[in-house]
Amino acid sequence: MTSARDRLLAVALGEFAERGFDAAVTRAITDAAEVTAPVLYHHFGSKAGLFEAVATSVMDRVIDAMISATAGRPSPAARLDGILDACLSLQAGEPELPRFVVAAPLDLARHRELAGAAAQMNRLSDHLRATFADDPRSGSVALTLVYGLSRSAAHQTPDAFAETVDAVRALAHGGLIPR
Repeated sequence: MTSARDRLLAVALGEFAERGFDAAVTRAITDAAEVTAPVLYHHFGSKAGLFEAVATSVMDRVIDAMISATAGRPSPAARLDGILDACLSLQAGEPELPRFVVAAPLDLARHRELAGAAAQMNRLSDHLRATFADDPRSGSVALTLVYGLSRSAAHQTPDAFAETVDAVRALAHGGLIPR
């Protein structure tokens, strides 16, 4: 059986991804997680604390997937392929993740109380820069592709998203647009 904290995180991920911070309703989150409001506040302190915990959880899962997908890939091109593979598996397994990644920056820009969540979301760019430390330009490309693909993943079916990733992979390897 999952803990109350884990249920709150799972429900809040969907709520924040779908509605954003402002429109997310803590009562809807607690009801769906089958807990009371004091349980939410005990674990997270506030709605902003819950948002930060969701951001931490999302970034942990995204970065872990990218670490696994790039392990043992020596070249920047091979690591980029690993990043693209991770994007595919994340979208197929947890479609709320890319929706949260897309929606969160808007919330972060609007709410100072989400500064802790902003630090969590910045972990992705830090990780990608470190992954491509030997080729900073590839790191910038990877970051741009991940955020762009998150937007696509947020509204595409897994099959349509796979086609998008294949096109991006071809573009990255110079094979999409004939010379």
